[in-house]
Amino acid sequence: MKIFVTGATGYVGSHLIPCLLKNQHEVTCMLRKLEKHEHLYPLNRCIIVEGDIIDRKSIRNKMDHMDVVINLAVATPLTNDSGDNSIYFKTNVTGTKNLLEECLQAKPKRIICFSSTAAIGRSTSDFIDENTPLQPVNPYGKSKMEADKMISTYVEKYQLPVITICFPHIYGPGETHELFKVIKMIKNGILPQVGFRPNHLPLVFVSDAIDAILLAFTNGKPGGKYIIADDDPHDIRVIRKHVLAKLGIKRKYYPFVPKHIGIFGAYLIEKLFGLAGLKSPVKAENIRSIVAGRRLCINKAQKELGFVPKVGIQEGIYRTLDWYQKGKLL
Repeated sequence: MKIFVTGATGYVGSHLIPCLLKNQHEVTCMLRKLEKHEHLYPLNRCIIVEGDIIDRKSIRNKMDHMDVVINLAVATPLTNDSGDNSIYFKTNVTGTKNLLEECLQAKPKRIICFSSTAAIGRSTSDFIDENTPLQPVNPYGKSKMEADKMISTYVEKYQLPVITICFPHIYGPGETHELFKVIKMIKNGILPQVGFRPNHLPLVFVSDAIDAILLAFTNGKPGGKYIIADDDPHDIRVIRKHVLAKLGIKRKYYPFVPKHIGIFGAYLIEKLFGLAGLKSPVKAENIRSIVAGRRLCINKAQKELGFVPKVGIQEGIYRTLDWYQKGKLL
């Protein structure tokens, strides 16, 4: 198939593109700046074009004659160092709209877009599925919610064959953001257990995320939305156990912090770092989410896509730590 990919230089794209080429697809990668495609060059068979989904003119006719369009272009708190919240709405909302408008003309058979559990936000439900009301609590989550609503409008109004995949945090070799911070805190003995409820951290290993994307454009139903995650919510205590075992650290005790003190402490840290013009290592909203003990339901993805997570948390942590240690990051 002819597959068009935006955001190909990002973490997911760097794992997806080799897989698409291995499966003999003809891949076109759209990059904002052509000089960013050095790591794609050895793959030879990639067609590289320049364009930015924020700029409608720059993507005009780029998706013509494509079978599948995969929109990995996204602005997240991990990539936004400027602190300018408007970039979330420019990329995630306006950019998605521009892409969908072009797809109305190009008429691909499938369009794969991506949501985030940040759009779900602070749900009061212990189990979260595709029908859980969206209650985002930060600008990024709100931008993803607006993008989700807009996608639904295009599906209903124009019958665009959009399939939306909703991911939690994607981890694995090459990931140096959220889980990397957690692992460093575990290694240094400063990651606390907050409150008495399980501290769930929903995750999905990167190869399982790629499997889900491939399944989406073969088995996904147009207009469908699928939550993709491990089938285990992962208590921080389990993650801590595997990290310490892999690193050969014997530690029987770890800090415990009452729920409200943990949230308030994170809030203070966030404010102090903000006043200093620095990026906070912890956010109160993330602590609230973890202590809520929520679980992601992947039943729909299992039934309709045939998605089965293959990499368990122990294997995933060990493979990720191997990569960190090889790169001397720990």
